[in-house]
Amino acid sequence: MINKKYLFLITFLVIFVSFTVAFVSLVFLNKITDMLMAIFSGVMVFSFAGALISFLFVLSSYSYSKLLVYDSFHHLIDEVMSNNNLGILIYDVDMRIIWMSKYLKNTFKEDYTSKTLNSYLEFITSDKHSADFLSKLDVNNNSSNLEFEYENTFYEAQFWYLNNIVVIRNINVEKNYKTNIFQKRSIVGEIEMDNFQLYKSIYSDEQIFKLNKVLIDSLNTCVNNYDFIYRQYSDGKFIIFTNEESFQTLEKGNFHEFFKIKNNLDLSSKDDVNLLDAKLTLSVGFARGWENLKEKLESAKKALVVAQNRGGDQVVVNSFNEPTKYFGSNTEILPTSSKTKINFITNQLKEKLQDPKIENVIVYGHQHADLDVIGSAFALCELARVKYKKQANLFMKTYDSTVARMLSLVKYKTKDLKIIEKESTAKKNTDSNTLIIIVDTSNPQRTDYPDSLANAKKENIFILDHHRVAGSINFCYEKNTYIDTTASSTCEIISEILYFLEGEHNISQVAAQHLLNGIYLDTSQFTKSMTSRTFQAAAWLEAKGAKAIYAIDMLKINFETKKLVNEIIKNPIEVKKGYFLAYTKDELDNDIISIAADEMLKVRDRFASFVIAKLKNTNKYKLSARGIETNVQIICEAVGGGGHFNTAAAFSEEELDVFVDNTIMAITSTGKEIKNESDFN
Repeated sequence: MINKKYLFLITFLVIFVSFTVAFVSLVFLNKITDMLMAIFSGVMVFSFAGALISFLFVLSSYSYSKLLVYDSFHHLIDEVMSNNNLGILIYDVDMRIIWMSKYLKNTFKEDYTSKTLNSYLEFITSDKHSADFLSKLDVNNNSSNLEFEYENTFYEAQFWYLNNIVVIRNINVEKNYKTNIFQKRSIVGEIEMDNFQLYKSIYSDEQIFKLNKVLIDSLNTCVNNYDFIYRQYSDGKFIIFTNEESFQTLEKGNFHEFFKIKNNLDLSSKDDVNLLDAKLTLSVGFARGWENLKEKLESAKKALVVAQNRGGDQVVVNSFNEPTKYFGSNTEILPTSSKTKINFITNQLKEKLQDPKIENVIVYGHQHADLDVIGSAFALCELARVKYKKQANLFMKTYDSTVARMLSLVKYKTKDLKIIEKESTAKKNTDSNTLIIIVDTSNPQRTDYPDSLANAKKENIFILDHHRVAGSINFCYEKNTYIDTTASSTCEIISEILYFLEGEHNISQVAAQHLLNGIYLDTSQFTKSMTSRTFQAAAWLEAKGAKAIYAIDMLKINFETKKLVNEIIKNPIEVKKGYFLAYTKDELDNDIISIAADEMLKVRDRFASFVIAKLKNTNKYKLSARGIETNVQIICEAVGGGGHFNTAAAFSEEELDVFVDNTIMAITSTGKEIKNESDFN
């Protein structure tokens, strides 16, 4: 059926057209009168007016229906967006909002139409700096996101820069879901009791049971308080499974549960005097972030090895997408009397030297080599040359003044130690038939030749060191790595290796003297860092012809150096109770800075000493740190260095004032309390 509005319009148009045709016909035939003219004119005007009114009426009706449809669709779209927690706003070229959807007005309880987009962002994010996000939008990237929280609900703003549109959506469910999934992700860890084999050799079965019980009780506390399970797979060794939520809680508490075990032992062993002297500590490794459980377990094992190589009594956390973190390290673990590991590395080194494919041996030590590097390198080069007939050389460019004096003495000159400085020669001589031994450091970047391993095979690289490592070692096999943080020096380690080879190789008197010099240096003439094994090594070296008087004489300083040291440490700064710092712009030899740190610590009631001075003929400053039952290694690590529990160092090319400020910050941020070693901000 035709709509009445259209019927009226058609009727008036027909009348108008009919009378127009009749009128034109009569005019053309000259048969029209005045009266007919008036009638025709009136009808035509009437019909034309009616047609016009009908047309306007139809047009308004059509516009109204269209507007109604548009409003209905717009309302529907707004409702759909609101029901889906989605809002849109449009802004102009002046960054003023010209339209906002109902969802945004209702959710944020304000209508910001005609106001600036900056002010709206500040309002909904409650952050005056969030508007800075707009200035950082990439005009070449049409979409950028900003997450924010409003009244305990999370939202995401998507900026469609080229379209002048901002889409804001509620992501609370998504956020909570992701958070829950993240918090339930598995974390794998491994725990090993430090010195367990040593305890088994000196304590009775009943006492060992008590030690195990204290550890298991501590783990059961974690089971009761966290989402945490464990299994013991060997004596003193446990595997742990927990989730991210529980792990974060443990991390916030700096893993206190693992470090209070010594106190728990004291409380449970009041009736056993022998156990009260036990230093019961743990090495713990965690792995997080890997999806594959096998990879997590392998990473946890690596973290455990790092914790042990750093001296034990600490937690190391390996993460897939974060730097390794270190916690604890508050005590030095007891040295073990077991020679199993040193015997193993001796056999590994022996097998490699016996390999006919190995044609030459290269030894590297740390930059600014000292007597510990020289002694270790000399003995190893002599072993390779004399016993196994290999070409053997020490590559080094920098060394301290004590080494320079030693090299000038006739009694230390020998063909068994050839020192080469050229880096090009080191690269030229390194191939698949080269055995590389790194001594007194575990980081190739801290040698004079950072790229020295480029052409070497992984199985032909050995590390012999007594310093705590700063991270995982992935450039050589673990079986070729021997790091004993309880050893006084690398020379002590080399002495033990040569002791196991005594029936096959007779160490020369010169090599024995070099090794004893290194031991005397790193123990400050047997005043620190000694164990029974240190005395055994020194006694064996003296039996091979080394003389303590020569070692003592080598470490003597002249009067001018003594005056210089006294001047440096005359007015130290007490950064915090027991921690003293001295610094100077004067250029000094590497060993003089170390001597100053040793001297400053000889005053009563000083726990740690730190000396900073510029290294002679360089643009670097050196920090030398010494401690008494204080972990100075983690302080030096904070400024880019490392070392041993109570002996460490760091180098920097920063300005003196900056380096001093950073050192003070590191000192004040750590101490004897348990904390995250990795966080010095």
